[in-house]
Amino acid sequence: MNPRTIGLFMVVATVATLVPLSPAQINYPSFASTAGMVLNGTATQSGNVLELNPATGFAVGTAWFQTQQPVTGGFVTTFAFRMSPAGADGMTFIIHNDAAGTGAIAQAGGSLGWTSEPLVAANTMINLLVIELDTWQNGNFGDPDNNHISVHLVPTLPTTVNGADEFYSIGRVTPPFTMADGQIHTLCITYTPGTLELFLDGSITPTLSIPFDFATGAMNLTGTQLAGLNLPNGTAYMGFTGATGGALQTNEVFAWTMGGAGPCGTLAGPYETNNAVSSLDFDGAQGTSFVPAITAGCVGGTFTANSSATVAAPFDILYALDSIISGFPTPAGQRVNINLASPSLANVNGGGLFLNLVPHPGTFVLPLTIAFPVTLSAQQVVADVTHPDTFQLSQAPELSTVAAAAILLTLGDDNFVEVPFAAPLCAPMSSFSFYGTAYTSIFVNSNGSVGFGSGDGDFTATVPEFQNGSPRAAGLWTDLSPNAGGSVTVSSSALGVTVSFLGVPQFGTGNSNSFDILLDIAGQTSISNYAAPALTVASIVGLTPGGGATDPTGGLGLSWDALAGSGPQAGLAT
Repeated sequence: MNPRTIGLFMVVATVATLVPLSPAQINYPSFASTAGMVLNGTATQSGNVLELNPATGFAVGTAWFQTQQPVTGGFVTTFAFRMSPAGADGMTFIIHNDAAGTGAIAQAGGSLGWTSEPLVAANTMINLLVIELDTWQNGNFGDPDNNHISVHLVPTLPTTVNGADEFYSIGRVTPPFTMADGQIHTLCITYTPGTLELFLDGSITPTLSIPFDFATGAMNLTGTQLAGLNLPNGTAYMGFTGATGGALQTNEVFAWTMGGAGPCGTLAGPYETNNAVSSLDFDGAQGTSFVPAITAGCVGGTFTANSSATVAAPFDILYALDSIISGFPTPAGQRVNINLASPSLANVNGGGLFLNLVPHPGTFVLPLTIAFPVTLSAQQVVADVTHPDTFQLSQAPELSTVAAAAILLTLGDDNFVEVPFAAPLCAPMSSFSFYGTAYTSIFVNSNGSVGFGSGDGDFTATVPEFQNGSPRAAGLWTDLSPNAGGSVTVSSSALGVTVSFLGVPQFGTGNSNSFDILLDIAGQTSISNYAAPALTVASIVGLTPGGGATDPTGGLGLSWDALAGSGPQAGLAT
């Protein structure tokens, strides 16, 4: 056999030899499956992620491993998490023996799913150790800031007015970065009897070290001794909580492992990443071990596949008209993310069921023009005798093309959603000029306007705010509630981009309000298709560049100043 030609069945056989699991008692390299977990409230599996709560108001979710784990003799646990930028309130990792077991869930907001404010005994977990990743400064709890980790020890029902009070904190630290930054971070927690330590993002030295024992408890931050936990068998439930209040934030867990006492290990996600020996991407997109490199594009668009490898190293690229998979590990721990079972599986260098390994030029770029909706994935194999597998894999990038279509938005009360002109909207223009500034996306505000450059959840429509705020096109700026009824869509056509509010009620009423805002390919903005409004509060219709705008006529010619703030007038619906 040609030494540079490897039967595909040999590759499949090699990579299908699974790496034995570590002695971890809990091992989720991803949450493609939540088997073994009990989810409560808003907690849900989303793709490969455990989402504790969405970015909606006063959401709360908990997720517990279904069987108790030994903890008093020592353990190490590591998880990868992400919190969306800004917002509130945060998430927790909890070890508990509360009577509610895997059904435990409490209040949203600053209570973070484990306690209540004001304290309600029936809605407060007890007999627990809480590691709070807190992203909101609650003055009534004594929080120091809006970016801190606080470890709470709560053996019995709290005696404070608010259960999550910092009186129960036995250790606290401000991380060296903003936790709610939209990036994936890791937290490793180690316990040996007498010491609890936390390590953020693979740090060598502990981010926080606390004298603590499950049996005897610990001293709180003000010097009061707090009792230990009641764990008759030395075991406890463990898992996560997440919550929002009036400010919004998504809290997610990507991977989790837990085992007996020992040092922190490396938490490997389900996706292979690029390296110096083997690299492949579409349009430069780079993934991580937890988030794959997915490029979205529009039908008819041109894309580039970029490959690099050691010069002259034998290589081939597997591809399939299929999505990537979470993957399985090779004997040396690489991840195979191309779907080897796909009927469309093929290789770039030809050879049918064989990998045809030919010398790599070092780098090359392959232009792709795709005229139909498709999902394409690929993964590069480069021979490397220095690697324990004898080959190195690239990441498995995915390219998905879609045709222009309407997007149904999910809008809460008093919030907004950014919609890029690129995929999946696939607008006929790449940008839109509004008062001389080009924008590549719009912000659809739930209260009846389209923003440029930023969104706005303000529900009080006043002329000074309209003139001095951010640029916007107000179809009917007033206190609307698309979360209570009707629909809001953004659609693309040959004419341009249309934002449609259809049958959306005013807050606290059952009335119905409809209109369209068209941003056309010529750079014009039109507001039309009103249903006669039935409002009980002021509204504004019009266009403004913001930043101190004035009436362009100086009060001469056409002027609606006398009606400013009163919304569409009866008989003027078009």
